[in-house]
Amino acid sequence: MFVHISALQASGMESLSENQKITFETESDNRGKGPKAINIQAV
Repeated sequence: MFVHISALQASGMESLSENQKITFETESDNRGKGPKAINIQAV
């Protein structure tokens, strides 16, 4: 799953740590690269 830094920032997060547990929704990428994570929250 691709997580763009702008999606993290829009969710109020600055970064992700390796193995950090999160919840998220998915959205189609308008460039056809597969789903991307949105509305990300730390658990």
